[in-house]
Amino acid sequence: MATYIGVAFGGRARSAAAILIALCIPLGTLMGAYYIADIFNLSGRSPYIISFIILISCTAINIVGVKPSSFVNSLSVIALIAFVTAMVLLNLPHFQTGINAGIALGVGNFSNIPISQLWTASAILFWAFLGWENLSFGSEEIKGGNRLIRAVFWISFVIVTILYVMLAFVSSGPAINGLSVNGVSGLLALFEGSRYERPVHILIVIVVVANVNAWVFAASRLYFGMARDGVFPKFLSHRSQNGMPSYSLSTLLVIYGLVTTSTAFNFFELETGLMVANQNFLVLYLGAVVCLYKLSPRLWSKLLAVLGFICCALFLSGFGVMLIIPITIGLAGFVFSSAKTRA
Repeated sequence: MATYIGVAFGGRARSAAAILIALCIPLGTLMGAYYIADIFNLSGRSPYIISFIILISCTAINIVGVKPSSFVNSLSVIALIAFVTAMVLLNLPHFQTGINAGIALGVGNFSNIPISQLWTASAILFWAFLGWENLSFGSEEIKGGNRLIRAVFWISFVIVTILYVMLAFVSSGPAINGLSVNGVSGLLALFEGSRYERPVHILIVIVVVANVNAWVFAASRLYFGMARDGVFPKFLSHRSQNGMPSYSLSTLLVIYGLVTTSTAFNFFELETGLMVANQNFLVLYLGAVVCLYKLSPRLWSKLLAVLGFICCALFLSGFGVMLIIPITIGLAGFVFSSAKTRA
């Protein structure tokens, strides 16, 4: 996405985009850490400690080499599919309730749902569909050319869409039936006290850790590539003997630590941080669809870009004054790039 934004708006905009992306990773990690803290009945500041441990561990895995990182990422896919399948099969009554509710909404029964609530839910759920940009960061390490890269994107799109549709039904059903699934780790209530509780907990831990590993992998490639292209300081393009961008990984770990520490000391709440991360990505997607519109000669691609722009703009319109945050961060990245260019 940073590259697309650079094509659309120039190299300095690419720098701003990279900074926005890096700030989102520790917030997503912290959300997963809350799940793990609940699993082990930990309280207080334990989610922050868990978040630090995960980020340090994933950085170390990536420094070791591509093979260990790829193994963890593959494990994530298997664990995620197993987790969602278990969610459905072990909660079939809730799943059926969710399907019925979805059908009711599908025929236009929105009379009792305020538009503001629909927007809020959509803006938060947007986080769940982030991830395909991670594939692009590793594309130069995929052996098989453009055809394989296209196939990876399409296959992942189909799999993830099916998984999240199923997850949407099975998570909305309990709420309709009176079971509270609110909060960052509310879905754990679906397995509380059952004999499947511990296996599901193990799957969740694997998914959380492997997910963060993919983010750390992607961000390091982003910063390495930008340093190699002269957008970021040259030292970030350094590679260790096994070919891993160790300096980028280490520098990003410092950034993750600063963001996590800021949340731990209540400079902002996690929910606020996630909303900020969402709008950061929305701003990035706006830049990406502008690039698609500018570069693609095909009419259907331009129409798709217009539709994407409208969707992102609609979501962004509800953030109000919070839009100052990504704009400020983006300007900081722009100034950083300008200063480096002059130097």
